[in-house]
Amino acid sequence: MKIIRYASKITLQTTIQSHAPGKIYPPMLIIEYEELEITSSEINDEVFPVSFATEYTMKTDKYWAVVEVLSGFVSAITLVIWLFRVWKCHARLRKSNNMFSQGHQVEDDSLIQFVVEVIILGIHSFVIVFFPFIFLLCFYW
Repeated sequence: MKIIRYASKITLQTTIQSHAPGKIYPPMLIIEYEELEITSSEINDEVFPVSFATEYTMKTDKYWAVVEVLSGFVSAITLVIWLFRVWKCHARLRKSNNMFSQGHQVEDDSLIQFVVEVIILGIHSFVIVFFPFIFLLCFYW
């Protein structure tokens, strides 16, 4: 009885140096073997599955810390823009049909229109601020 060992899984790991982003540490080749028992004296024309993978890693702790801080800052900017736009919408609707003025009862249609516009303004404010932010994050990455 003979035993043949063959490489069943080969992985090449590459890691970026954190102090010099343009350089890598020496790659590490990891080979996992499997054994096959051969009972006959002749080897058959069998094909054995072999997988090959490459892994690229880097430390991104600092990057994600900066992204969290910038996300908070961009969220604050979005909130300020949204509140300003809601205030302008409120002033425009109040001026156009005396909505929200004292002594007048608010009609259901006007209130629904205002709530829908506030939601749309919130979504639009989010998009106009976060789209460039996400685009720049992806471009930097």
